[in-house]
Amino acid sequence: MKPFKLESLGRVIRLTIAAYVFGVGLVAIIFWNLLFLWMIFFFSQPIGSLPILLLPIAAFGLGLISFWFVRIIYNLLLKIFWSEPPSWLSVGGLRSGFKTYLEVLLLMLPIALLWFLHVGFTGVLEEQTMTDYRVVAPPDFMGRWFWLFLLFAVAYCHFTRKHQPANHR
Repeated sequence: MKPFKLESLGRVIRLTIAAYVFGVGLVAIIFWNLLFLWMIFFFSQPIGSLPILLLPIAAFGLGLISFWFVRIIYNLLLKIFWSEPPSWLSVGGLRSGFKTYLEVLLLMLPIALLWFLHVGFTGVLEEQTMTDYRVVAPPDFMGRWFWLFLLFAVAYCHFTRKHQPANHR
C-alpha cells in the first residue's frame, strides 16, 4: 500500500475549500438530486422526460459559472492579502477549475444520495405515521456528513495521485 503524501493532503484541502467555501457542494447536491428525479421520471414515463433533463444540465452549468465567479473573487482576495500566496492555498487556471468542479461533483455523490434517501424516507414516514417530520436542509446535511466527504476526498486523492519512480527523490 502506498504511503499518504503531503501533496494529497493539499489536494484534499483544495477540494474541501471548493466544496464547502465556494458552495460547489450545495450545487452538487442539487444537481445530483435533480438527476435522480429525472431518472425516476424517465423510468416511470420515458415519453416526455427529455425536457426535465434540462434541469440538472442547467444546475450543472449555473453551478460551474458561479464556481468560476467565486474563484475569481477568491484569487483577487489572495492577491490583496498575500504578495505570493502559498501554493496549497491558491487555485489553478480555468482548466484545473473545471477538473476541480467535476471532482467535487463526484465526491458529493454519496452525500447527495443520502440526502435524497433522507427526503424520500421522511415523506414516506409522514404519510404512514401522520406525523410532521423535519426534513434537514441541504447545507445542514452537508455539515453533518462532512466527515464522509473528507473520507472520500482522502481516498480519491490517495488513489489518483501520480506515481513517481522508486528512485525519485
